[in-house]
Amino acid sequence: IKMIGIDFERPQTFAFAFNQLLEGKDNIPQCYDSLNKYMQSPIFKEKHDNRFPSDDDKEFMAEVRNFLRQQKELFASFDSLERSFLQHTVSNHVEGFAGNREEELLKNIKETLPKSESTFLMLIGQGHANYRNQNLAYMLRKENAYHVVSGKILYYKSELWGKGFKKLKEVDELKDRPWQIYSDELSTNTDGEFSYKSLEAYPALTEYFDYLIIAKGQKGLTY
Repeated sequence: IKMIGIDFERPQTFAFAFNQLLEGKDNIPQCYDSLNKYMQSPIFKEKHDNRFPSDDDKEFMAEVRNFLRQQKELFASFDSLERSFLQHTVSNHVEGFAGNREEELLKNIKETLPKSESTFLMLIGQGHANYRNQNLAYMLRKENAYHVVSGKILYYKSELWGKGFKKLKEVDELKDRPWQIYSDELSTNTDGEFSYKSLEAYPALTEYFDYLIIAKGQKGLTY
């Protein structure tokens, strides 16, 4: 399986990927090693978390992209997949969580996804996947180059963490709008942990997604 990123704007996510890139390598360029050590430090982790990018986060990633552009000749010391990650980071269009974020994500996809890849699975948040929001999935569907099938996972008789990750609670998302009008039908034939439901039989729901995955009896993750 080949994995390709389309969003490169969270410093801690980049720090993790960059650390994995260098792990186990000999003769790491000194400037890359220094950057990596700083991004693994408590100071960095305290300043940059994984919430919505702050002004400091965006400034840091702009500096990283500029740094990588200046040291682009060092890309040659990595294999083709690793060079691809560095190049995608340099050419990233997405900054922050407002403005033209969806259009910028679309640009990233069109530039990073090889034209030879005719079939692929994209893991994105439901806000991007919901056609009715006219966000990323909606825009992709309008592109002639892509045949889009978008879906959502609904948790049924499962545990999820509540606000602040302080307490587990049982949820039944089939009772939420707009699924509730078909909740009895959608909950049938869900004997296994995961059930695929095409929404072709429910025209009122196809303006949101093409299919649902019903996740039944899932336990909340514990660490």
